[in-house]
Amino acid sequence: MPGLGGGGGDFKSLEELISKQRFGLNRTLTIEKRARQQLFPDSVALDQLMKFETDLAASTRATAQGLESRGFDDTELFYQAEASMLQAVDSLSTGKWENASLQMRDALKFLIEQRDRTIESLLKNPDPARLAALRAFDRLQAQKIRKPKTDKEEAREVVNRLETLSAQQAAVADAVAKTWGPLPVEASPAVEPQPTPASEKVSDDTEKPNELEDKGSEPASAPADASISPVNATSTSSESTNSGSDRDSPAADDAPSSGVAP
Repeated sequence: MPGLGGGGGDFKSLEELISKQRFGLNRTLTIEKRARQQLFPDSVALDQLMKFETDLAASTRATAQGLESRGFDDTELFYQAEASMLQAVDSLSTGKWENASLQMRDALKFLIEQRDRTIESLLKNPDPARLAALRAFDRLQAQKIRKPKTDKEEAREVVNRLETLSAQQAAVADAVAKTWGPLPVEASPAVEPQPTPASEKVSDDTEKPNELEDKGSEPASAPADASISPVNATSTSSESTNSGSDRDSPAADDAPSSGVAP
């Protein structure tokens, strides 16, 4: 559909109102569906939705008044949409979910009809001066309606969503407990120590002696030769006598390295 100026796009402020009203309606339909399953909305989420719809009603009235001040008088449907929005807020506050959904549907229908009638009226009377004023207002009003959220508002919405999800999970658990009784709690199996394989034990036990032998092999060789038992003392002395002439030979220097059996 042609917008302001005969082809300059949609009526942006009205498109923003319609988009936001559709979002509010979808949230209300979700609440109504869950309420049939005895899953009621969290108070924080409900207050947030009511504030959203109240602010949208105020923006709808401001858009109508802005158009009126610029020479456009066909704004009746704006006020009907505003009235339906405020009625939906009252229904939400009293837990009348079905009524709130119907009233939000009416508000959405009024906004769509108002958009079509506004664009059709402007095309029938394309006054350049009035169209220029309406375009400037439409652009400014659309920015106000779709104003970006601050970091604080974004963080608050995330917290609200998490709280809503937690409340919904608790409600589901309560409903299941009432219907089928408390769910059995399965005890976690005791963790038994795993037996160490025999190969690992052997390797662990034999590793330390080997390390000791490796570390002390060189220092222990000298005392082993010096501490010869008495039984072998005689044979050793006789051998030393018989080989007295060989002490100066290279073989005598190698004797300690060969070692003497105990």
